[in-house]
Amino acid sequence: MFFHSFQVSPGIQPVTPTRVLALALAVAIALTLSVGAGPARAQAGTWVRPVTPEDVAHAFQWIEFSARQGMSWAQYMLGTLYETGRGTPADMAQAAEWYRKAAVQGEASSQYRLGLLYFRGAGVEQSDALAVEWFQRAAEAQQPEALAAMGDLSATGRGVVVDLAGAVKMWSAAADAGIPDAQFNLGMALAHGSGIPGDPDRAADWLHRAGHGFLQAGRGAEAIRTAEAMQSLFPDHTLTSDFQLAVEQAKFPVTNGGKLP
Repeated sequence: MFFHSFQVSPGIQPVTPTRVLALALAVAIALTLSVGAGPARAQAGTWVRPVTPEDVAHAFQWIEFSARQGMSWAQYMLGTLYETGRGTPADMAQAAEWYRKAAVQGEASSQYRLGLLYFRGAGVEQSDALAVEWFQRAAEAQQPEALAAMGDLSATGRGVVVDLAGAVKMWSAAADAGIPDAQFNLGMALAHGSGIPGDPDRAADWLHRAGHGFLQAGRGAEAIRTAEAMQSLFPDHTLTSDFQLAVEQAKFPVTNGGKLP
């Protein structure tokens, strides 16, 4: 009935190479400009020329330097660079090491990513217990992906006792933060009265939000599944024209590799 984000995607909010590189380069630019030198300049949040391999290497050097100085934000970013293989060969063990350094300092996104590596056994020995421990720490800090992850685990009973009411509570917090997987699961819980009294109107609203969120994230297959769930559960509910059009546009590419136009 529910989406389980560990199975659907590389993470509820995947660490995509483009996002990681953009953030790393933005930080590197800021640091470079602060000392008055560097190969690239930013204006109004955009590059004045295309990104080069030298820019990527430069960004990595700045991030690594800052991470080795003990800065948790840089340790998190370095972990994402190792996880995605940008600026350096992908190395999941290194990713786990740098996530751990930031996680013990209380960096919530690193706690979530480290938990995800333990959940999958990527770069570390697989351990549901350690995955739950790090997810819980991040969720206590209201980290949205971790809240959604704990909702998934509470619904399925993996690593924790099954608790549908607890799952709904976690999904609700993550849904409010804009996580489409949690919005979908909350909508389905409301539709079926699982862990929460059934409410068709609220269910349809959350499913609709989830569908838009999946489309914005380029996750066409999930958007299509969401639309199909809405049409099956609520045949009298009319999808907004923009959502309906976007879903129709997504259907063809999904059969050809799952890529949106």
